Amino acid sequence: MPGQVDFYVRPETSPDALDNFACRLVEKVWQRGHHVLVVTASDTAARRLDDLLWTFRDESFVPHRRLGAGEPSVNEPVIVSTPGVWEGALDVLLNLTPSVPAEAARAARIAEVVPAGGAGRDAGRQRFREYRARGFEIRTHR
Repeated sequence: MPGQVDFYVRPETSPDALDNFACRLVEKVWQRGHHVLVVTASDTAARRLDDLLWTFRDESFVPHRRLGAGEPSVNEPVIVSTPGVWEGALDVLLNLTPSVPAEAARAARIAEVVPAGGAGRDAGRQRFREYRARGFEIRTHR
């Protein structure tokens, strides 16, 4: 049965601001006791987010690991990866790609970070339509 998708529409459009918001969201979800899979569009984006999770706030610590293709799944509270790498069940999926990843079908809950304008907004609208067609419960946060 499809789960819930939360769309976080952000006024920022810069990748740095969106990545910082994603880190704050991961931290909040992890602090509530959930395991999080963060799916990024590329290995470069996964490395950037992996580095940022160590440094985005001075007083913060988010235990995480970047998982590459071909590596065995690990039991970490937060995994950063690209689409198609994670094969296990999912508690929370944070999608930072322009499309709906295959992992969405196994997620109890999905978070989407969408910029308020430009191509990112258009891609977010397309994902919204796809989730709705699949029967997910959708919530939007501004």
